Amino acid sequence: MRRVRKDYDGMLEWYRKAEAVAPNRYEPQYWLGYAHYIREEYAEAQKHLERALELNPQHPWSAYYLAWSLYKQGRREEAVSWLRTAIGLYPGQPWQWAVQLGDWLAEAGDKDVALAAYRQAPAWKPGDEGIAAKIKVLEK
Repeated sequence: MRRVRKDYDGMLEWYRKAEAVAPNRYEPQYWLGYAHYIREEYAEAQKHLERALELNPQHPWSAYYLAWSLYKQGRREEAVSWLRTAIGLYPGQPWQWAVQLGDWLAEAGDKDVALAAYRQAPAWKPGDEGIAAKIKVLEK
């Protein structure tokens, strides 16, 4: 409820209690990391998300927010690596994540690899004009 109400201080308080009760569960670590990410406390978010992944290396959302936390700290190569990991862990077809990966790679000037990421997205979300436009720009 605290998260829905955007009471991030209250959210942190409850997840710290959950962490104290269940220190070897990944869920409190993930939610603490997420809360710190929302608060733009990226180094603290990174710490909790890395711990969540130690406890559950298959949790795609921890990898996703770890990627973003690293990206926000200017650690782009690590962010790209973790976003790739998150995409691989996600049980569905995270086309938005593939587009984000393409955006980060294009931003870094890695045109060919960015195109490959962008081209994965339409297989998961056919007919999306935004993806097609990004591909068209890089193909020029």
